[in-house]
Amino acid sequence: VVGDLHLHRDKLPVDDVILVVYYPDKDSDSDERLRLLAGLSHPESAGAQRSGSSTRGRSPQEG
Repeated sequence: VVGDLHLHRDKLPVDDVILVVYYPDKDSDSDERLRLLAGLSHPESAGAQRSGSSTRGRSPQEG
């Protein structure tokens, strides 16, 4: 859908399991493509993520 992604992988031990985290370089083509994929699964939040705005931690009156 978005082409190849070049991601880093970190393995983090958490109790008795290993948490594996994949992530792109910041501001890379893969970063943009991953954001596009996220927007496809949550179209209502894609614009807020891309612009860097967030309403987390604010009341609805604060916007």
